[in-house]
Amino acid sequence: MTRSFSAAAAALAAVLLLSVTGCNKKGTPTSPSETAVFTTQISPANEVPPIINAEAGGNGNVTISLFPTRDASGSITSATMDVQVSLVAFPNGTALTSAHLHRGGVGEIGNIVLDTGLSPGEVILVNGSSAFVRTGIAIAPQLAAELMNAPTTFYFDVHSVLNGNGMARGQLIRQQ
Repeated sequence: MTRSFSAAAAALAAVLLLSVTGCNKKGTPTSPSETAVFTTQISPANEVPPIINAEAGGNGNVTISLFPTRDASGSITSATMDVQVSLVAFPNGTALTSAHLHRGGVGEIGNIVLDTGLSPGEVILVNGSSAFVRTGIAIAPQLAAELMNAPTTFYFDVHSVLNGNGMARGQLIRQQ
């Protein structure tokens, strides 16, 4: 009797599990389950026009992690992104003023489409190097979709006191 009771309980549990996992709440957002990662190497030589002053010898790396949330049909309903920036070989004491994502190809000066929220003077490159991270930056669903589908049409740009229009930039490349 115990054996048949255990088998019946196991069967009931399996049916309940299947009925719960099979529920489809169409139209309700899912939790962020995918991450798109973009990178770029930023350089003063990539600026338009290229930087030729004291900051010309620096460079850096940027990693952007995009976390979209999709509805049952697969459309992006919301998204956030994290940005990690590291800079090296710039003049000691270089003060950053801003960092942005721009729409535009190589050699183009594009519009800012997303600001990281970096404040002027918040990051100072002590000994010419530093890094900063911004997390949870809200990004419009349509912009997130565009970024995922055509990352090379966007570039990341870091601005400084000396080079207010941009001191180092690079086109995005999707890694995953």
